[in-house]
Amino acid sequence: MNKEQLVKFNELKTTLYNTLKTQSIIAPKVQRAETIQDLLNLMKMPHLSRSDILNVMQTIIQWINKSENSSFIQSNKFILKEGINEAISTNNIEAPEVTDFSRYTKLSTSSMIKEVLQLAKSKSRKPKELKFLCDNITDYKEKLSVGECSTLMYSMCALNYCDERLLAKISSNLMNTVCTVKSGAVRSILKSMAVIKYKNNNLLAFICNVMMHSKEKIEPAHIVNIIYSFATLGFDSDHTSAVIEKYEKELTQDSVTADDWLHYVWSLVILNKVKHSFLESVLCDKFIMKMFSKDSSKHVTRKLKLLNISGAAKFSSDYNGPLLDNNAVVKDIVVPLSKQKVLYVKALEETLKSLAPSPSSLCYRINVNTKMGFFLDAECFVNSKSKLVSTTDTTVNNIDKVAIIIHDYFSYCYGSNELHGIYKLYNRLLENSGYKVLQISYQHFGLEDKLVKREQFLEMSIQSLK
Repeated sequence: MNKEQLVKFNELKTTLYNTLKTQSIIAPKVQRAETIQDLLNLMKMPHLSRSDILNVMQTIIQWINKSENSSFIQSNKFILKEGINEAISTNNIEAPEVTDFSRYTKLSTSSMIKEVLQLAKSKSRKPKELKFLCDNITDYKEKLSVGECSTLMYSMCALNYCDERLLAKISSNLMNTVCTVKSGAVRSILKSMAVIKYKNNNLLAFICNVMMHSKEKIEPAHIVNIIYSFATLGFDSDHTSAVIEKYEKELTQDSVTADDWLHYVWSLVILNKVKHSFLESVLCDKFIMKMFSKDSSKHVTRKLKLLNISGAAKFSSDYNGPLLDNNAVVKDIVVPLSKQKVLYVKALEETLKSLAPSPSSLCYRINVNTKMGFFLDAECFVNSKSKLVSTTDTTVNNIDKVAIIIHDYFSYCYGSNELHGIYKLYNRLLENSGYKVLQISYQHFGLEDKLVKREQFLEMSIQSLK
């Protein structure tokens, strides 16, 4: 490729990547593609649904039409269209229609923001329209106002839609705001960040600074939402500590609902800033009976939070209050795995079985209930040479317990590629339980990878725990 063609090819890759960024299997492949054929081969990947294939095709067709006159398109047009036709024939699907966005092209940026808000209010999640609007708003050269930033954040939150380029622009605009940003607008933006799992550490520090300098009186329920948002995003910093210290005197158990108090204590546990008295307040029988007096079989989320809190209390220095070890209300909780998570756990089990000596069943366990509100994907036992061993082998000394957790695409925050706050808590609880913790990213443990590749990666990862 010449320079112009390389620019166009990278433009196509970027367009595809932004369109498919929620697809954990496809996105890394797009980044590594070196030729047009590599991109077309995406439509032949295993585990890809018909809708995924259509999404790839739709993006390529739209891009061809948009760049019709470039030399890159002219020289690769036949290859592109042949690849699309092959995918249509092989998968027995109809060619996707290209959406017409001409009605938006003459709108001002403020009008486009109103269009996004209207989609949010009508709960009409149209990814292609949203992407077109977000791209145009992002490319707008002038700064967005605080109100416009808040509106866009709310809309993305309501539609469960994340556009990282637009979010980066919003973050930059907010942090460069000359006028005073009111705490109400900041709270709304922070809540939206937590819902869509967008983490920008500089923006979060800016929000903390606004909260610290605000003289507005904040309702206790709003304080809970602020701390809960920080915990969800795993934003544990001196800034967070300062905000907690400023507002903790205005928040008592009697000033909020039982659910809000549980959220507050759980958030402080994640941020590792909880007091013993708070732990006792939610782990006592009186509070638990209040939470589950009507139907203890419901409210799984409440139970999981309480088990998280109990797990943290168990390892809290000098804590002598109640725990949930034998509480009948919250025991034996089973959390169903997502379809993708099931595939990852199966792949992990296959890999461990291949690495383990016979009988392999004594060297590892799958889906282990920690009784702290979450399940381990796998628990295995290794010797001093980082080799899997059986727990019944009396000739082996110094056996280490290794906890393995695989994190899929949705375990990470947008914007920073950091794990959600809850996974940081899991890591801390497991380390306190005596495990060496191995956290594996989907980026390094692909479902489409051959067994030997997964074996090599897992062996190296276990060795790195030394």
